Amino acid sequence: MTWGIRALASLGIVFAIFTGDVRAEDGPGARAGASAPVHREQEAREVMVRHSADPPQIEVVVDTRAAPVAVEVPPEPQDPGTHFIVELNLGSSFTGSVGFAGSLLVGAGGRLRGFPPIFYLVGEAGFQLGGSDGQIDGARYVDGREYGDVSLGLRTYLPILRDLRIFLDILPGATFVTSTLARDGLTELHTSGWYAHFAFGGGVQGRIFRELSAGLRVKILATDDGLDDAREALGIYTPMPVVLSGTVTWHL
Repeated sequence: MTWGIRALASLGIVFAIFTGDVRAEDGPGARAGASAPVHREQEAREVMVRHSADPPQIEVVVDTRAAPVAVEVPPEPQDPGTHFIVELNLGSSFTGSVGFAGSLLVGAGGRLRGFPPIFYLVGEAGFQLGGSDGQIDGARYVDGREYGDVSLGLRTYLPILRDLRIFLDILPGATFVTSTLARDGLTELHTSGWYAHFAFGGGVQGRIFRELSAGLRVKILATDDGLDDAREALGIYTPMPVVLSGTVTWHL
């Protein structure tokens, strides 16, 4: 019986060598012996063989544990962002009366590393109608103006929420102004020419898609024309043109 037990124990040890670790536990008639752990890519096994002569028994214990597997996760691709904008503005001009206003703005720029605002060098070409009419000392007058302006300046975006931003525009440039001033009993006055201007604008935009946003914009145009002195002499108030427009902006 003893030799049979020893033969089965030897077979168990051979099986353990081919499948994992061998570890003998202390006990009556136990053999002490161990081998270095065998590491595999997906799992590691540990086999323990225990035998005793009284009473005759053999116990083979297989311990299977999942070994840690290092999985390399590729980094998420970063959004390169956009560097160009093309914007269409359509709305109304308020200069005593309400007139049409529109412009096309293009720009190039981006965000500085670690700095939230986004800066664009922008150029804008716009057109607006303005003027006013009324009566002074019982005499009716009509004041009509047309503005065609070109500007080059800076736009700054400041993010508020993920898809909502405010922006500010500083746009110096030049305006071609055509003005007409007519009053009952007086000769109609007419002038046209280029004048320097300074425009200041601002508004809010919401991102609809990655490439498209929409919003509202207010723009104030400070400029001159050749009939300012005549209006002042007649007592006609001349407010600065203010444009309120909706914006559609493509981000490229």
